[in-house]
Amino acid sequence: MGHIVNNNKQSWKIAIAKVQGKLHADNDTPCQDFVGKLKSNDVVSLALSDGAGSKLYSHIGSEIVVKKALRFINLNFDFLYTLSASKASKLIVEHIITSLKKQAEKQNFTTKEYAATLLFASVKKDKFFLGHLGDGVLGMYEDDSFVIISEPHNSEYANVTFFITDNNADQNLHIQKGFLENRAHTIGFILMSDGTAESLYNKQSKQFGNGCKTFLKWFSRTSATKMNAILQQNLEGIISKKTTDDCSIGLMLLSNLQKENVFP
Repeated sequence: MGHIVNNNKQSWKIAIAKVQGKLHADNDTPCQDFVGKLKSNDVVSLALSDGAGSKLYSHIGSEIVVKKALRFINLNFDFLYTLSASKASKLIVEHIITSLKKQAEKQNFTTKEYAATLLFASVKKDKFFLGHLGDGVLGMYEDDSFVIISEPHNSEYANVTFFITDNNADQNLHIQKGFLENRAHTIGFILMSDGTAESLYNKQSKQFGNGCKTFLKWFSRTSATKMNAILQQNLEGIISKKTTDDCSIGLMLLSNLQKENVFP
């Protein structure tokens, strides 16, 4: 793999996709996954959320979680970066919960009905800031392979996870940060919900499937718009066929890797 340097001088591109799972399609239930991206204030961010299957308005909750997280992190990146992980997670959760409470009041429901997970990856110049709450998967691509940054986080029961609406959500929002210049071979991030992970992540070996690297290779050679379509086609035609759950995925990649000959 080519040696990637001067990350702070390179731009990032993001591709995202989501699809309704078979179970929700059969029950005429909205897709409860949501994934989004935002570039502002010299910050590039990607976020993904998976709404709780048992909650009435978790599809609304996941959208609010993603949009509010993106805006808050991009606006406050520098300040959040200086904080301890516990303080940063507390501020992020509090901000999102405030918006969820407002939505709950509008619809006259409890906040719990908007329960959703949260994953995000943000980069500003030479710094990265990552967060994970729930049973999705977050990975970083470096040294020619994806490495697990945060694995699925479940409670004592395998099918129960943690949500932003939990009383102790800030304690379960895992924050990681660092300098890209200290990880010169870091060129990308991947976020996925547990539905997608059934195809692209092995829980036993804690390794990403070969498809993840293939996606990144394709992305290095095409635009974000075209990669959005490629991811959507793969979710609809292949990945969603292997699960009944909703599926979502987000890729974040340095935009000029083709010149670096990273992927032969």
